[in-house]
Parts: sequence; C-alpha cells; structure tokens
Amino acid sequence: MVVPARTGGFAGAHAGNQLKMPHDICYVLSFGLAARTVLHTSLMEELRARDLTVAVLCPGANEAHMQALAQEHALSCYGAPRIGGRVFDRYSFVRRYIHEDVRSNPALWSRHVRDCERTTRLHKRIRNHVLFAMNRLLCVSGMQAVLPRNVESCIYTSRAVRNVLTIADPRIVVSTYPVDPLEAVTLAEARRSGIGTVVQLLSWDNITCKGRFPVLADQYLSWGPIMTGELKDRYGLSGRRVRECGVAHFDAHVTGVSVEGRRKAFDKIGLKCGSEYLLVGMSSPYFAPGEIEIVEELARGVSGGLCGSSMCLVVRPHPQNVRGYLADESWLPRLRAIEGPRVKICWPEMHDSVMNWALSKDDMTVLVNVLAGAKVVLNSGSTFSIDALCHYKPVILTLFDGTAKVPWHRSARRLAEYFHIQKLIGTRGVRVVENYEGMWSCVRKCLSEGDADKEAVSAAIHLECGALDGRAAARIADALQDIVVNGKRGREGG
Repeated sequence: MVVPARTGGFAGAHAGNQLKMPHDICYVLSFGLAARTVLHTSLMEELRARDLTVAVLCPGANEAHMQALAQEHALSCYGAPRIGGRVFDRYSFVRRYIHEDVRSNPALWSRHVRDCERTTRLHKRIRNHVLFAMNRLLCVSGMQAVLPRNVESCIYTSRAVRNVLTIADPRIVVSTYPVDPLEAVTLAEARRSGIGTVVQLLSWDNITCKGRFPVLADQYLSWGPIMTGELKDRYGLSGRRVRECGVAHFDAHVTGVSVEGRRKAFDKIGLKCGSEYLLVGMSSPYFAPGEIEIVEELARGVSGGLCGSSMCLVVRPHPQNVRGYLADESWLPRLRAIEGPRVKICWPEMHDSVMNWALSKDDMTVLVNVLAGAKVVLNSGSTFSIDALCHYKPVILTLFDGTAKVPWHRSARRLAEYFHIQKLIGTRGVRVVENYEGMWSCVRKCLSEGDADKEAVSAAIHLECGALDGRAAARIADALQDIVVNGKRGREGG
C-alpha cells in the first residue's frame, strides 16, 4: 500500500498500523478506463482548487505510474484488496437472474446464451437452464420487485476495504463502475459506516447492459439527458439525486487539440502531417468478433485506391483488443500485417500493470488529435462513436461480421438491439451499415458530402453527454463540493 502525504511524499505502511488521514473524497477505481476519467483529466486540479482532499483506492497503487499520478495530484493512494471467494463469485453470477428480466434485455440475453454455449460440464448447463427458468418465474410473478436486498448487504462486505475507509476517513466515496466487485463492496462498506456515496458513471452502457447495480448510492453524476432518464426509469431516482455534469475525459476533445498535439500524434503513428485518412476505432472481440476482417477489408480498399489515390487508413485498437481477459491475441499479428505506407496503427499506450487497461496519461492527447484530423470514423458501437461525434465527424457503425456467419448472440448485429446503441442510432447522428457494399457506399458518400449533419450531431452530443464546452470536470468538481458540504450522507437509495 502506498500512502502519499498531502504534499505528495510517500510513506508505506500496513493498514492496521496507520493513523487516520481524513479526506473529503475517496475514489474507488477498479480499472484503467475509470482511472483515466478521474486522474488523466483536469478533475483533480479542479478539486484542489476547491480545497478538497482526495484519496484513491485502486489496484496497482504502488506501481510507478500510480505513484507519479499521486505525486502530481497530491493524492493518498491505497492498494485495493482482493474481492471475492466462492460464495461471492457464485452469487455475482446468479444475481442477474434474480434482479433482471434477462430475456427482454439483449445484452443480458446474449450473455446468457453464450454462457450456455461455452459450458461443457453438464451440471453447469443444468444450472444455467434452472436459473433462467427461475428468472422467468420471477418475472411473470412480479417477485423481483419484492425480493429482500439485505442478502446482498451480507455478501458485499470486506474487512480490508473497511480498514482502508477507516484510515482514509472520507466524507464521501465515489464509484465510477458500480457493478465491479471492488467498487460495489466499497460502496456497501461506506454506507454501513455512514459515509456518503456517489456514483459518477464511467460509461454510457453501464445502466442498461451491466445488470442492476449491487449497491445504490446517495447521489449520481450523469453524463446527460439520456443517462438521467435511464437512472430515473431504472431506479426511480428523483431529480435532486441526479446531477448532469458531462464527461470529464471528453473535455480533452475541446481543450486537447492543437497543431503541436497533432504533429506529435502523427509522429507517433508514422503518419505524414496533412494526410487525409479514415479512422477505425475498434471494439473488443467480445462485441464485434468479425471486426478484424472488416479492418483488413478497409486496409485493402484504401491501399487499392477505392477512396482516392492519397487517402490513408488509421486503425485504433481498443485497449481490450490488446490486453486483458477480453482480448484476442490472434488479432495482433493480423493488425501488424496490414501496416504500410497508407495504413497506420494507433496503438493505445498502456502501462504494464495489475490494473486492467491502465492507459498512459499521454494516450488521450494522441487519441483526440487523431480524431480531430479524421475525414470519416468507423466503429462498431463503442464509446469511440461518441468521441468522434464530439469532433463533428461522420460516424459509421459497422454492425456486421464481415463475411462470417455468426449466430446472433455472438454477432455484432446484436449490438443494434442494445438499448444504449438504439438510443444513439435514434438521434440520427450516426449511420449504420450491415455489409461491405453498404460500408463502402457510405464511406464514399461521407467523403463526398464532407462534414457530418451538424444539427443531428449536436442533438446527439447534447442527449448523450450534455454540454460539450470543456468544463465537465469543473461541473463535476462543483457537484462533489456541494455534496461534501451539503449532501445527505448515509441511507438514501436502495
């Protein structure tokens, strides 16, 4: 465990031997993308400007990159204990069948079918079918609404997390990904201790795709109107408990683009300044298993002059493509094989860390400058689509699997039915293609027409992430300051 002093100096000690060091805020950050929106933005600077002290609970607290961030931001950084065990892990698997209508949620239904498909042991197959039968019975009978939640409060507990909270002594705990076991347990322990709780949601799919949050919070920081509506519909939250602040790491789309930034980004990926290019933002193979074939097709077409004699292609793999339990390492040599004079790979810059997908602080600067220079952006429906809209780029969703015949529950086709992507498509700020012919036709149309439909894109940006003015971190800091000073602590929310 690394515990930097307020001045940024470091002192290591075991939790049991440490004195309390009171903080205003304790962020619990379970993986690298969560750390990015908190530690790689101006949020820490904004919080310091409001005289708020911050602690962070995360994996890899003693690693060099985290120590550097703690030094830079004068944070107290606590190492995350392991969360889990046989009972905890089994319940975490079962709980979606208790609290959700699995069949009516495409994200959860496809996950159920995949679980059944890949399970080779008979007893697990039987378990999955029994759980689904139980789920249907609960849905039909309406019993989901009255199931006692005190069972979960007994499971989501950790003495080690409780010890860290005792030492850090925060006034509020903030989670960005409340379905993660570490974050759920920390919220639960905070509530038991009478500490205020806040959820500052990391991603647009968290509410509808990840299942019911194990632990609800006192206050929520929402991206924009769509997310606010989902919190109200899903959890019945009143307006006073949800504050629309925007997305801290989206501020970089406004403040992080510059001539010098673009030059450095292009140098890193080997692209000549002034080049025209299509940009592909890849997703995890879990969501788009045929995407590597689509990228190879784009590389062949661009290199062969289908988009003109000077057009290039830049491919940005998702961090989950490259490393972690969602990666498919067979894609990596295929990506390297397509590199050439007119095809470049913009690899995500990641630390070697126990924290999954721990990105370097410079990575966001590279990303926003590469986005700013693109002519057209293609993506299969990840947050990258909204990143591109923030630059008013034509966005094409490639919701197909190349030439492969993939069953619905594993196909990128299913993503069009996911609730959060349906809402994005409904804004009319993006275009959807379902085969190669449609993709090339749409690319050529976007290139000939130039900029995206600014009215539709502006509406999409507003609905998804509120005001895009480079001030989201400041609004989040204002909200957290108000909650620290005036917010109700303790027992609001399920």
